[in-house]
Order: sequence, then structure tokens, then C-alpha cells
Amino acid sequence: MDVPGLISRGKKTQPLISRGFFIMFEKKDIPQLDHTPPIILVADFGDRSASAQCKLAMERAFRESSTSGTSSPNLIEVDDLVPFDIIGGGFALYRVSKQAPKGSIFVTVVDPGVGTDRKIIAVTTKHDKKYIGPNNGVLWPAIRREGVESVYIVDPSQFTNVTSTFHGRDIMSPLAGLVASGKSIKDFGQPADETILERLRVPYGRVLWIDPNYGNVKVWAGVPDAASGLQFRNGHVSGHCVPVVQTFGDVEIGNPLGYRGSDDGLLEIAVREGSAREMFDIPQHAQLDLHWY
Repeated sequence: MDVPGLISRGKKTQPLISRGFFIMFEKKDIPQLDHTPPIILVADFGDRSASAQCKLAMERAFRESSTSGTSSPNLIEVDDLVPFDIIGGGFALYRVSKQAPKGSIFVTVVDPGVGTDRKIIAVTTKHDKKYIGPNNGVLWPAIRREGVESVYIVDPSQFTNVTSTFHGRDIMSPLAGLVASGKSIKDFGQPADETILERLRVPYGRVLWIDPNYGNVKVWAGVPDAASGLQFRNGHVSGHCVPVVQTFGDVEIGNPLGYRGSDDGLLEIAVREGSAREMFDIPQHAQLDLHWY
């Protein structure tokens, strides 16, 4: 008897469900999942054309080297960082990398020292993720959390048409495409000890990032368990007091609050359905004086 929605040709089949029916397909008819590792570009470009150039450089290197049959790598962009902000860039990479799967490749281009004697490094962590970027501290928060498996200093002479002002496009992005295609990092640099890694030193109370949409202010400070309130001061500006609560609904609309951030437990200062940046006139890179009560 023929059953609606059942296809069988006398060969080994595998069921899939569609609109409530079991539909049988031959295994060869089922599309294979793409296991190419994602490449995540974390950059301070702002300019979409710069991101596009990096993406094209990745894709070209991947296409010319890949034998997987995949035409392009899986690309994800985070390119709206504050320019030249190594601390903010390191924090953004830290946040994004926590959600990325094993095998992910990160290209981080916050590189005010481009063209100088600063090195480009490629780090593999114990979480089986790869980080490519300048050795200026921007990679440090993420790789410190995951643990260092290996470090390579990238050799610029392995790449063609390298300029002195855009290594994100000319070196880092092609390297990411090559690694995603199956090439080994060790073919493009020299091994180094992890002691060469530049650490990122962040002073307590430093503003790491301000949400461009909501105006929430992320601060390098943990929230004490017993704290019920926070007084903070920005330079010589008079102090402000906010309650420390669990979530936005714990205060009235338009009122400020402090709370633990959702992805790292660090302090965030916000205004319910408003902007802490505007209410308190907190600039990017501000150093806050914090007092808990």
C-alpha cells in the first residue's frame, strides 16, 4: 500500500519530519552539514567598506586553498567598536568568544600600532579556538580565560601586497581564510612562548564599553554580594547614587540602577527604559570612583 508522504526506493532510508508526516529520503539525498569553522571578525572599523575588504580577503584565501567543496567560509562581523580602544576591543572579543563553538577562528583588528614593530600573533587555546590579531593586549582577556595551547608569531613575508597601514586586510584576514580551509598556522609563522603575550591591564572602575543603543555602561568591577547601593563619581563631577538590584523591573521607569551584567558578572549602570550615558554624562574610557554600601 502506498502511504502519502512516504518515499522508498528499496534502499536504506532515513526519516525526516515535515508538516506532521514522516518523509523518507535516501541518505545520499540529505544535504551534508557544513563543518567549516566560523570566522568572527572583531574590529573598530565602523566603515563598512573596510569590513568588506577583510571579508573578501578571507574568502579569496579560503577559496584558493579549500578542498572541502565549500565556496566561502562562515563569516560573522562585530565591527562597531570604539576606534583605537584596545581595552574595549578586548572586552568585546571576550564576550563574543564565550558563545562561539570549538574550532572558531577570531580575527581582531583593533590595531593603533599597525606598521610598527608590534607583532601579529596567532594563538590556539585549550578550548580549540584560534585568535589572530596584534600583540597589543586585545586578545588577552579571551585567551587568558581559555588557556593557551600554542602561540605563533606570524611572518608577514608569507603574504603578498602587504601595506604598512592595513594588516587586518593584508595579513590577518587571509591567514584566517587559510586556516579555515585546513591550512596549519605553523606554516605561516614561528612558534613562541606564551610569555611574549602582551597582557591587558585594566584599572578598577574603568568604563569598558557603553551600549550604543541603550546607553548602559559596563564597568571593570565586580558587584559585591552584600551591596545594596553604589555611589560613583566621574572625575571631579559630583557623585551619583544608584540602587544595586537584580533586573530593570526592580526600579521605576526612568530611574537608574546598578546590576551584574548577564555575560560576565561585571558591574553595569543603566536607566530603566532610558540611557545612563545621557543621565550621568559618562564618556567612553571614563575612570569611575566607586563606593559600595
